[in-house]
Amino acid sequence: MKYANVVLIVIAAVASVLFSVNVQAQQGTSFPFSGIDGAHQICGPKISPDALRGKVVFVEYWGTNCGPCRQMMPHLQEMYSQLGKSGLFCVIGNHVQQYSPETDKFLKEKGITFPVYQHLSLPVNQGFSGIPHAFLFDVTGKVVAEGHPKDLINKVPPLLQEAMVMKKTGVLNAFEDSTIPGGLRHPFADSDLGKFQKAALAMFMPGKPWLPNYKKLQKAAQSDENLEAQNALSTLDSYLHDEIVRLLALAKTDPAKAYVSIDRLNRSIKGMNQERALADVVKTLSADKNVKDLSAILINIADFESNAKRMNPTAVKNKAESLFNSLKTYCSRKDLSKLLKKEAIDAARELKQKYGSRSAIK
Repeated sequence: MKYANVVLIVIAAVASVLFSVNVQAQQGTSFPFSGIDGAHQICGPKISPDALRGKVVFVEYWGTNCGPCRQMMPHLQEMYSQLGKSGLFCVIGNHVQQYSPETDKFLKEKGITFPVYQHLSLPVNQGFSGIPHAFLFDVTGKVVAEGHPKDLINKVPPLLQEAMVMKKTGVLNAFEDSTIPGGLRHPFADSDLGKFQKAALAMFMPGKPWLPNYKKLQKAAQSDENLEAQNALSTLDSYLHDEIVRLLALAKTDPAKAYVSIDRLNRSIKGMNQERALADVVKTLSADKNVKDLSAILINIADFESNAKRMNPTAVKNKAESLFNSLKTYCSRKDLSKLLKKEAIDAARELKQKYGSRSAIK
């Protein structure tokens, strides 16, 4: 496969190219809700880690046999019902006492509709002495407050207002790039840069040119006293190294998915030293019409899935069927490689599992 061969060559050379830009270990922290997929959920809608990115999240540790906990739950439900409509806020209950049928009974009686988990493991301070105890996370996934839930409720509206401003200005798009084929992430989406975090999110938006701000960051990091800039530069360089290696490997198995993210990343790093690491594979993938056509279909699928919750069931079914047929037509091409056909069939199978289809692809 022509692009697979190019990828093998580029992967062998990428380490030396990236070494020249002084890649260091990433200093950020992991996203606190990354492990939620495997948690034991006992109530509410199923949510993924990506669904919580870019949201203000209120987590309460509670128990069925805790009187004050039971008293707080209706207040949390009210807050969830009112503020959750914004699409930028979520409440999560973390039941930390022994589970029993009484837990389910209580949740149903109180009409609790937000997600509740049994012993959800989160990377937060576990040194609190009793329950109820709550943690409030901002849109970057950082704990900004903790304590008794009644003391934290009033802190939610200002954070939510800030999130709305960030969404309006496009900064929250930093957390949505994981939805595009290839899964490109914002370099600072999972980091903790203190007061510099939100500025870093705005300065390095995927798809926008990074070179001017990268030079400013390099200059600021030269000061021994500017630890935030040094941390940010280290995080960014580490991110670029890891993403380039990941996307080059992805191009070997899913070239169309890789093309979408590589193209966007390449637009960001234009003029930077790291651009050389992607030059050969970008040239090869962009010259293949079948790669570009499948990537366009995958982008349409990603756009559809991000909007599906706001569509009526009939519209969802019709759009899914239309996209499935696009993949079916694509797979009928005579000049299609086995690799691209497999990628298209995998996308069609996933689409069919989620939304159904009357058709089949052979």
